[in-house]
Amino acid sequence: MNELGQRLERALTQHAARVAVLDRGRAYLYGQLSARVVQVMATLREAGVSEGALVALGGGRDVLRVADLVALFKVGACPLLLCPRWPRRYQEECVRRSGATWSLAAGRLASTLVARGHDSPRAQLPAGLAYVVYTSGSAGVPKGVLVPHAGLLPVLDTQRRAFGLEPGSRSLFMLGLGFDASLSDLGTAILAGATLVLEDEVACAPGRLGQTLARHHVTYVDLPPAYLSSLDERALPPSLTTVVVGGEVPPARDVRRLAPHVALFNVYGPSEATICTSIARCGSDWSRPFIGHPIAGIRYSLRDGGTPGPHGWEGELVVEGPGVAYGYLGDEAQTRERFRDGPVRAFCTGDRVCRTPSGAWEFLGRVDRQLKRRGQLVAPEHVEAALLGAGPVAAATVSLDADEQLVATVERHPTAAQVAPRELEAQLLAGLREALPPSLVPDRVKVVAALPRTANGKVAHDRASARAVASTMRAAQRRAPACAPTRSEPEVPGSRPSDGRAALLAALMGAALGRAPLSPDDDFYAHGGDSLRALEVVARAEAGGLAVSVADVARGRTPRGVCELRASDTVGSCARATLEAAVSEGVRAVAIARRTSGTYGHAAPASLRGAHVLLTGATGTLGGALLEPLRAAVGREGRVHCLVRRPAAPVSAEEDLADGPAAGGAPQRVLGARKPVPTPGRSGSAQDDQAPVSWLLGDVMDPMLGLAVDAYAQLARDVGVVLHLAAQLNAASTGRTLMQVNVDGTRHVLQFTLAARPKALLHVSTLSIFTDAAPRPERCMEGDDLGDVAGFASHYAASKWAAERLLRTVDPCSTRTTVVRLGLLSEDHVGRGVARGHLARVIRGLAALGARPHATLEELTSLRFDATPVDHAARASLALLTHDLRHGVGGTYHVAAARSVSLARLLRAMRLEGVVLETCSWPELCARAAESADASGDAVLAALSLGRLGRGGAAEDPALDLFAATGTHFSLLDSRRALFGTSLEPPEPDERMLRRYVRSALA
Repeated sequence: MNELGQRLERALTQHAARVAVLDRGRAYLYGQLSARVVQVMATLREAGVSEGALVALGGGRDVLRVADLVALFKVGACPLLLCPRWPRRYQEECVRRSGATWSLAAGRLASTLVARGHDSPRAQLPAGLAYVVYTSGSAGVPKGVLVPHAGLLPVLDTQRRAFGLEPGSRSLFMLGLGFDASLSDLGTAILAGATLVLEDEVACAPGRLGQTLARHHVTYVDLPPAYLSSLDERALPPSLTTVVVGGEVPPARDVRRLAPHVALFNVYGPSEATICTSIARCGSDWSRPFIGHPIAGIRYSLRDGGTPGPHGWEGELVVEGPGVAYGYLGDEAQTRERFRDGPVRAFCTGDRVCRTPSGAWEFLGRVDRQLKRRGQLVAPEHVEAALLGAGPVAAATVSLDADEQLVATVERHPTAAQVAPRELEAQLLAGLREALPPSLVPDRVKVVAALPRTANGKVAHDRASARAVASTMRAAQRRAPACAPTRSEPEVPGSRPSDGRAALLAALMGAALGRAPLSPDDDFYAHGGDSLRALEVVARAEAGGLAVSVADVARGRTPRGVCELRASDTVGSCARATLEAAVSEGVRAVAIARRTSGTYGHAAPASLRGAHVLLTGATGTLGGALLEPLRAAVGREGRVHCLVRRPAAPVSAEEDLADGPAAGGAPQRVLGARKPVPTPGRSGSAQDDQAPVSWLLGDVMDPMLGLAVDAYAQLARDVGVVLHLAAQLNAASTGRTLMQVNVDGTRHVLQFTLAARPKALLHVSTLSIFTDAAPRPERCMEGDDLGDVAGFASHYAASKWAAERLLRTVDPCSTRTTVVRLGLLSEDHVGRGVARGHLARVIRGLAALGARPHATLEELTSLRFDATPVDHAARASLALLTHDLRHGVGGTYHVAAARSVSLARLLRAMRLEGVVLETCSWPELCARAAESADASGDAVLAALSLGRLGRGGAAEDPALDLFAATGTHFSLLDSRRALFGTSLEPPEPDERMLRRYVRSALA
């Protein structure tokens, strides 16, 4: 094992009880990370992956990627860094050129020989290679940089010390996975014993970054310089001590504004010299882009000695030292041009710098055509070569305009003379998006009759640049005679929301650009959009429940194009065949667990009384309403074990607390003991007869429920009944996330029910599996398992159906499984709970908008929604489980309101509570939602939820459809029979209840 592998091993062992990774709120200890690394290492060694082997590293921004990277370094293999945002074609091209024989993603190893062909040439890899990273190439193809181990560990150690990373630090990871600087954030955090914080890109959008830093108590963050403007020095979280920027010159004004409040560093270093070669501490007097002094054995010099300048000696920067790369993989010509051999290897950076008399180094620009765009180096020749291959183009030039937008100007080929410019521009952009990573795709393409050329016929790039063309146009306009200005009005979406999501996205895009709403077919980037503004759009859309990613915006470009992309993605991933494959995988895993479990010593209990019960989702809305009735039903002879997700605090896995849940229902700290938990504010015999509670720190996403082996085994022996409430409900979550939580989580719970002894299971599902089904049944019967469904219109419903399918396949006779499908949960009988529920958010959103779309009374009366009080749902679910335990059977039941509520009745209740709503056109409502100062996203959600108006009652986005009960009958026959003799009759929402809901939502 090399030195880096040894150091990583030492960190995993030394900090085993500390939190290594906080992945979207889920905490993984160093010990858990180490166990995952060992599994991946075993996979690598079994396949024959040995020291020096090149392995393409894929996967997403999650804990699995971290484990894969550490495993590769520990076995001595060399990762080839890939990014999931790159087009598949570009990733395959990088793998083919590298000669990598294996690819690794989420612990799964695959051979690349089939994809790239057995006869593809393989370049000889040098000894001591650490990793390979691809950069934009001036020869028109990507360049693979061969980075040695010699400089990697010294750079990580120097950065760790300079940035103050230590055990207890928290590092927010934001950089691109295909970017070599990502290794810095990962490596420094792990070597320091710190916590690496992973979040979705939307949580790190400029408008949300401050909240994310505060929520996770982040101490250190490495940012693209453009993000500095989004940080308010007056509202920085107290935890934040260090901010690092690099990749391009940071804005001096923002540096001076933030430097007095945090340790702010500007880092510099080309990929060809191991991530970082110098560090500069920025002060409040920052005025020039200094790059600091060399680190980790690196030396700077000027090529050919440089020339005198106004502030010192100027010239091309040459980097020398152990971190300089071996060269470019399979490209000897480029290697000879940029690298120099000698006693110490050197690299000619192409960066123009100035060495001042004081010895400081200042960045001045480039000596070649290469550009810096959003912190990444762009070789215009690379993009120009792709343009020539993307369509009928005779010549092309790529440059940055005055707004730092990447603009491609192309000369149309004579054979395409009849093709309209707009059509050709769209064709070229589509081709580039399939061939290049997002950082290389131009923001705009401009078709011209002819590009300016030099005397020998070559394109005159200086005269054809975007800035030169813009200057020429401005000069022509000044010479032109005065005339009345013309204005091209954007296409206005219809007065009805016939294309609601596209119209709302158009408004959100316009708001992000500081202008009127775009038309559905306007190109966001052609109107000045960039990656940061795209993040703003995505953040506002996601807050309202609309699942859109930055990659969707980059690929779709127009509001309509983005919506079409999302629709096609949903159709594919929610198709029956895709879901059945996921179910089959789960069934195989459960079958293995069943063969090894030995569940034949006891029978499942016939009653909750005196039983040990495992409850998942105890801190959620339904779990909070169900816990007290459950404790009463179990009684003091039994025990309720609540499985809660691991908190962010870096505590020992053995820590024992028995303070119970905090006031908000969330556990205060880790609880590992089985001590009774008192309920504050209660006394008397009823309290004395309630079951004690054990709060267990774990996670249904883990096959062992996040528990230690001995704790899992003991729990499996004790528990006789499992109530599985934990689920991912966020409609804006990706299909992958929903499947992981709702299907894989159910599988892990199901495996637990088979361990040590038979267990009865209550599984909470949703009536959305009917309303989002394709085809949608007219009557939703409790005995219908939707076995003939073709697919689903939302990822959420698809994941919940797949979970039900898994349960029925494993327990086809439903002898131990009770399934309860819930309607739309609303406030309880006194108006408490579900503050972030769909109905409450729509009420608040409408109030924030102050308007609703024009609609007829018939439309307002026809749109209907369910409103099931959460306390009724909790008590009914518990009673149905009790019924099935008593009779030794399992059933499927619906729990919902006795009758649905119309939109007209809701609006009347709001009016009676003093909420005055105007009526307006659909475009105006979208504009109001986009311009709303409501950071919660409720206004956007309200607009999306009204998408049925004007569509003949059809829902455009079922995942955000409040009115799923429209034209639907939810049968409650079986649940009424099972609940006969109890006081749990399905509620009938009346005006008093609706007014209470409105007051509660607005409180």
